[in-house]
Amino acid sequence: MAIELAHYWYDLIDIVRFAIANISSFFSAVFLPIRWVFNFFKGLFVGLFSTPPATEITETISQQVKDVFLSIPHASLLFWALGAGIGILAVIFIIKKFVHL
Repeated sequence: MAIELAHYWYDLIDIVRFAIANISSFFSAVFLPIRWVFNFFKGLFVGLFSTPPATEITETISQQVKDVFLSIPHASLLFWALGAGIGILAVIFIIKKFVHL
């Protein structure tokens, strides 16, 4: 009888020790979505009501290279047509790959 009672108390103490050891991880898992929402709204309002940092724009293209491209008549139209052509070819290639699967 005493051994059974000791075993019962040992099991009870072990369960209480386990619960106390893991209660913090339980509460952190329960409140994690609330913390996500809070951090999202905190970052949103901080970003909305603060002034953006001043950024310095540095250009890596030299003026000589710019002059070459500016000397080509209708360069922007030519570059646009070249980009559109490459895009259409890429779409055709992707469609052909899907058809052959």
